[in-house]
Amino acid sequence: MKVQVGGYGEGFEHLYDPASHSGFLEMRLRNIRRKLEEVQRRYRRHKRSRDVGPSSVQDEGDDSDIKECINLMKKLRPSAENISSIKSAMQKTFTSRRSWISKHSPTINQIFQEYPRFLDIPT
Repeated sequence: MKVQVGGYGEGFEHLYDPASHSGFLEMRLRNIRRKLEEVQRRYRRHKRSRDVGPSSVQDEGDDSDIKECINLMKKLRPSAENISSIKSAMQKTFTSRRSWISKHSPTINQIFQEYPRFLDIPT
């Protein structure tokens, strides 16, 4: 098994080379994994839906409610009595927040400016 290919290396690279993730063994395992049925796979592929944001059927009342929740989160400081309302506002803005992040790819600083409670509230 220790046959050098091309006169270099230790000779096992044709079976598996960890640097390039190639070789006979890796290709064989890839082919076996490819032919497995979905129920036999250890990890399942999840299809990403393109419609991750809020649905287009929403009315303007929902949009203004989301803006109110964002303003509420910006104004309230984390304390024992405000935690529940901040968490509620975060849950209400989840879909719009996710849509905004996926469409506009804001920086971390922009996200923290829009949603400052990410820094204060651990959950």
